[in-house]
Amino acid sequence: VRQRQDPVAVRRSGRVAEEAVQANTFAAVAAEWLAGQDYSPAHLAAQRKRLDDALLPAVGATPIGDVTPAQVLQVLRGFEERGALEMAAKCRRMASQIFRYAASTARTTTDPAALLRGAIKSPDTKHRATVPLKEMPALLKALARVPAELNTRLALYWLLLTAARTGEMRFATWDEVEDGKL
Repeated sequence: VRQRQDPVAVRRSGRVAEEAVQANTFAAVAAEWLAGQDYSPAHLAAQRKRLDDALLPAVGATPIGDVTPAQVLQVLRGFEERGALEMAAKCRRMASQIFRYAASTARTTTDPAALLRGAIKSPDTKHRATVPLKEMPALLKALARVPAELNTRLALYWLLLTAARTGEMRFATWDEVEDGKL
């Protein structure tokens, strides 16, 4: 009152400022980003677990604009030391997506995780085995001898002929098959 300020207004403005800071923490932006994703329940749970176990304990309470590359790198180094290189790469990509979302909603101007590309070891690439064309008849004969139900056998042949993903095959409807949409 002596400073010619309304004490109630000062308290309210302090509360509003604190609420704004809380709404722009890494944890708040990450939750908002995750809620907007169209993931399967299993993938959503995996993303939530990565956030809860790795990123949020390290940078969750930090305002999104104040997160530094060093803070994110510290999280990634923990995975690298354990030999979980694929998990480190996934966490870096997810953090980068969250920072890009924050930038698109005008809460930050940088993506510290993008700066870390190449800062950690990358996982070894594992090439999957292929069946040469000349060996396909033998593979089909071997598949014909597998003791499986007819539906399973037909589904396997359909996958070979269409190169559809298993989820597309399992959840396909007859109108998609008849109209040639698959």
